Amino acid sequence: MLITQHYDSLQTQVYEQYYILDLDSSRLSGMSMGRIPWLTINDYCGQIGVVGDQKVDLIYCVQGLDNWYVEWQREKNDNG
Repeated sequence: MLITQHYDSLQTQVYEQYYILDLDSSRLSGMSMGRIPWLTINDYCGQIGVVGDQKVDLIYCVQGLDNWYVEWQREKNDNG
């Protein structure tokens, strides 16, 4: 239960910071929307002082949100 609560809290923090930071501008572009590069997320962790396990968790959460967002955009574009 504690792990789930920690994960939910971290997801909320990542979601808020993800849009405040606007990592979206670092996406690779081409024929379709690309993922946010790992190096960009890693650099952001360094800028805000996140290290160790929290860094691993933050990278995991941002990548998970990014994967969801890219898939959502693809579905939106395919249907719209």
